[in-house]
Amino acid sequence: MAKKEVEQKSDIGLVVFEDENYNRITNNIKLQIGNIFSNYLRIGQYLIEANNSKIYELKDFTSVIEYASVEFDLAETTTRNVMAVVEKYCDGSAYSIKLKDEYKDFSYSALV
Repeated sequence: MAKKEVEQKSDIGLVVFEDENYNRITNNIKLQIGNIFSNYLRIGQYLIEANNSKIYELKDFTSVIEYASVEFDLAETTTRNVMAVVEKYCDGSAYSIKLKDEYKDFSYSALV
């Protein structure tokens, strides 16, 4: 009987540990997803800046699309999407960028 109680306590401890692990991992992923969104906005902002200044021509690229593809392995659709989200849904300057208040609760995928 004592052995069963120890096994049950072990199982309960394992379940608690697994639950804590689940919460820790899930919360860390949620935090990083938030960072992905912020990074997408920043990348879009930089690509718009590269496009407007035509800085890509310094390295003989013909467009910001080609520049993003070669330098960062971004697909054309991705490049267009991150730029479009910034242009359409963001307020910002060269130093700060954020979603307009009416879009702040939207996910990146909802805006694309």
